[in-house]
This record gives sequence, structure tokens and C-alpha cells, in this order.
Amino acid sequence: MSGPSAMAAPSALPRVLLVVGAVLFGTAATLGLLLFGTASWLSRLPLVVGLLLVALGTALRWRTGGAARPRLRPALDVAVLLGLAALAQLGAARLDVTWDVTSSKRNTLAEASVAAARVLDRDVLVTAYLEGQDRAAVELEALVASFARHTDKLRLVRVAPSQDPSTARAAGAPVVVSAGERARKVRFQAGAPDQEAQLLAAVRAVTTEAAPRVYLTSGHGELELGDEGMHGLSRLKAALVDEGLEPVPLPLAVAGRVPDDAGAVVVAGARTAFSPAELELLRRYLEGGGRMLALVEPKQDGGLAGLLGGYGVQLGDDVVQDGSAFAAMLGGKETATGVAYAAHPVTRRLGSAMTHFPRARSVAENPGTPASTTALVQTGAEAWGETGPESADAVKDDTDVAGPVTLALAAEQERARLVVVGDVTCASNLGLGLGANRDLLQNAALWLVEREQQIAARPRGRGGNLLLLTPSARERVAFLLLYGLPALLVAAGLAVQAVRRGR
Repeated sequence: MSGPSAMAAPSALPRVLLVVGAVLFGTAATLGLLLFGTASWLSRLPLVVGLLLVALGTALRWRTGGAARPRLRPALDVAVLLGLAALAQLGAARLDVTWDVTSSKRNTLAEASVAAARVLDRDVLVTAYLEGQDRAAVELEALVASFARHTDKLRLVRVAPSQDPSTARAAGAPVVVSAGERARKVRFQAGAPDQEAQLLAAVRAVTTEAAPRVYLTSGHGELELGDEGMHGLSRLKAALVDEGLEPVPLPLAVAGRVPDDAGAVVVAGARTAFSPAELELLRRYLEGGGRMLALVEPKQDGGLAGLLGGYGVQLGDDVVQDGSAFAAMLGGKETATGVAYAAHPVTRRLGSAMTHFPRARSVAENPGTPASTTALVQTGAEAWGETGPESADAVKDDTDVAGPVTLALAAEQERARLVVVGDVTCASNLGLGLGANRDLLQNAALWLVEREQQIAARPRGRGGNLLLLTPSARERVAFLLLYGLPALLVAAGLAVQAVRRGR
């Protein structure tokens, strides 16, 4: 066995050197240069080592006069590999292609962000008062780069607080988005799930000339914009501001009219009735082409039933009970779940997301009016509208409203637009975060003020999976994964093959 085994090792060595060298050189000439550039040792060192191994392997092969192949064949093989590597590098340098392999596509910009980036008509500057190695700085740079793929109007500038502390203190926020003389501060935090939404809202705020005003009536027990408790509307206010709208309280009895700059009027759960004079003001507003979002509770409509009935909307005298498993998980049968949506601008983008309405009443089309109505949100067949006394043991009977039950309705009559929802808790701080409630109400407001083009799939939550490494640690990991493992696997495979041949 001494003869064959002795010949196996020296005859296999040139081959191992050639293949490992070609792998190192080819990887460095393609992925290495593409990822690290020509100035990094992660590109230069593998290129040099790869060439040396190829040269050494070729010299040993010529010296031993490998009988299995002509002497020039290894050189030709290496030349072909180098040519293919050069072509691959040339193609990779000219292509800008990325793939998001996450199941939720959280690393891809949402449609709303892409649409906003593509219509930018002025330069927007994102100034980051963050140190270069901060996690927030790295995440912001990646996010701005994603926006920049769709526009050349967005630019990032860094100001290190350690280098210019006075300017950083004067900014008052880690990130400032500006366009001309308009600026908006952003509390950009590392790992926060709403980073894209914050940046998008800031871009819209500094590039939108006039924000449509959305007036919310007050003085009748409605939920309040400034209330940060569970039954307040502070979160809805922030959601409307994020869409470039301006929510403003409207004490109708004091104002004596609906302001001329009203993009829409919102009635958020009036518990006491509007006066006849106030109802007349709202009627005149709608007759002049006004827009209204009415959120009405069971047994309480603020006296709006007659006004809404004239615009094709009938309020049900019931409390929706939902026997589905989803309602049971959210607190009981009185939490109605919306699972079916109309092909309407308000609900078209909701897809398979669910909406939830704690203690809702049904709404339906009121026949005999010239209004065009659309049932926006409906429950499943397990729900019904209970018309009898409220009870935890209530069961469906022939006097009840059979499911599916409509929970939200859109109506159009001449130039007037209305959206009526049989629940106000869905818009409160308690309910806005349930399912797609936030999207539903934002979409409704945008449709009412005729900004349908702004309705798009909104940014998803990001963050949570970032692994922070020091620069030297990143280099070691990159070197091991990009060069070490492939070369080791090739060498091991060739060594096994040589040993088998020797035996």
C-alpha cells in the first residue's frame, strides 16, 4: 500500500491548492468586492492569497507532470474560472437588486411610503444628531436608503453630538426632517417598531402645504381629543396628524356654524342630543357638500338618527352580539368582529385583517333616499343584532337582526359624503390598537377629505432582530462565512476524494 498511498498525497496537493485558490479568488472578486469594496482587507487579502494558491498549485502540477491531464489544462481551468468571476462581478456591480426574505416583509417599504417618496416635488433633508456607531444611526441610514431607492429628493446628513454639541442641543430631537423653512422633529429610537411610520409622517408634514382640518364636535359628551385615558381620542388625534390632517375641537353651540375650512366633521359618541339649531347647522353643512364621520353608540345617537336617515343611513335599535371565537377571546359576545369588507377606498386595503367594535349597534341602508350606500364592514354569520333586553345569556331569535351584521356604512349623496360606524370605542385609546381599527378610521378620514390616493398599505412594525457587533467582530464573521467555510469545505472534499483514490 506504500506505493499508491504515497502517490496520492503529492498528486492531490496541487489539485487542492488550485481549487481552494480559485474559490478564494472567485469569491473575493465577486461578493468580496461588491460587499466590501477594493480598499478593504476583506477583499484584498483573499484576492492575493487566492492568486498565490493558484500559482503554487499550477507550479506543483507542472513539476510533477500530472499524467491524468495535459500540463496546460489546470491553467486553462483557472483562466475560465477567473473570466467567469470577472463577468459575475461586472454584472453584480451594475445591478441594484435586493430581496426581503422576512415572512412579514418588514424590511420592505410599505406602499404608502413608496407612494409618498415617488411624488416628492422638493428636496427633503433628514438631519441625524446621532453618533456614527449608534444603533439608531445605523437603522436610520438603512431606512433613508430604502426611501432613496424611489426618489432623489431625500437626503441624510449626520451631525455627531460629540463634535458639535451646541447644534445637537439646539435641535431638540435626535432627528429633524426639513424642507425649506418647514421642519419637524422626530423622536427616532433604536429598535422602535414605528420608525418608518415616524419618518413618513414627518416627510408628509414638511411637504404638505395646507393640512385639511377635521373638526370634532364637543359639548354633548363626546370623547375628547386631549384625553389620554382609555376613553380619550389622543391616539386618534396622533393617527390623523400622521396622515397630514389637522384635528380641531368644534363646540358647535359656541361657534354657531361649521367653519368654512372644514374638511370633515366628526361626531365621536355624542351622549346628549344636539339642539335643533345645531342639527340645522349640520344639515346645511351636508347640503353644501360637507363630510361627516359619525360614531354612534347603542341607544345613544345624539339626535342624529333623522339627519343620517335623510342621507341613506338607518341606525339599528340593537346591540350586536358576536358568537365567533374571536369575540370570545376579546372579552365576550358584545365585542363584534368585522371580517368582511367592501371593495371601497375605505376598506379595500384592509385585506384579511380584522376590526373590532366593543358594544356596537348595527347600521343599514335606509331605502327611499337618493343616497348611494356601501356596507363597509360586516361581521360573520355567527353575529346578530340583539333587539331584546341586554343580557349575557342572550340568544338569537326571530326578532333579532340576522347576521352578517353591518357595522360601518359609507353614503354619498350629491357632493356630501358620510361614514357611519355603530361604535365609538373602536376609535378610543382603548380600541384604536385592536386589529385594523386604526387603518379603518384613518382611511375613512382620508376618503372624506378626498385624499384617496394617500390610502395605501401602511408601514409594518420593524426592529427587534438587529444583532449589534463591533467592526472587528463583523469583519471576522464576514471573513469566516465568505471565505473560510467555502475553502474548508472544498479542501475537505478534495482530501476525502484523494484518500479514497489512494486506497
